[in-house]
Amino acid sequence: MIPLIIISAVLILVGSVLFLPLKANLGFKDDFWAKITFAGITLFSTDKEEKEQKSAEESQEQPKAEAKKDNIFDFLKQKYGFFGAVKKLLLLLREMLSHIKGLLRHIKIKKAEIDINISGGDAAQTAIEYGAICSAAYPLFGLLEACRVVKFKRINIKSDFDGGEPLFEFSTEVSVALVFLIISAIKIYKEYKKFITKENYDG
Repeated sequence: MIPLIIISAVLILVGSVLFLPLKANLGFKDDFWAKITFAGITLFSTDKEEKEQKSAEESQEQPKAEAKKDNIFDFLKQKYGFFGAVKKLLLLLREMLSHIKGLLRHIKIKKAEIDINISGGDAAQTAIEYGAICSAAYPLFGLLEACRVVKFKRINIKSDFDGGEPLFEFSTEVSVALVFLIISAIKIYKEYKKFITKENYDG
């Protein structure tokens, strides 16, 4: 009887942990950033100060470390140009979400924001890029409507015919039970792995 009670208690504990919410703040501004917390504990963070401290420690331990590789956006930008890279990432995100569409109802989104400024000296080309970006971005945000809660969503895609600086930024804050995150992560990673293999990215 006692072993059965212990096993039941362990199963209840594990089940409780699996259904605790994991919170993630994710985004892109010049580079990708993320902060992931579980039960109030930070599991992962790309905070600038933390990264600088870690980098300093690593440089002391390994003074001849290899040069830092380009992140996926910089890699795609060199290959396809700025807006080509943006389109590739938006399409990748759309593919990822479509593969976990059945799990989206378990995800809560506190906010989802995206800012894209499409600029260029050629007005006709800028208009073409604007249409292409919109056709990639809006279906992506349409998929988010399947989420359990979407408290705030903002899409700001504009065209600049005056030759201003191109811009691509996004941020999101999500909450999902650990068990659903594990299932989603497996499917998302497979899609990401297929994408970087196709693009020959080894970062």
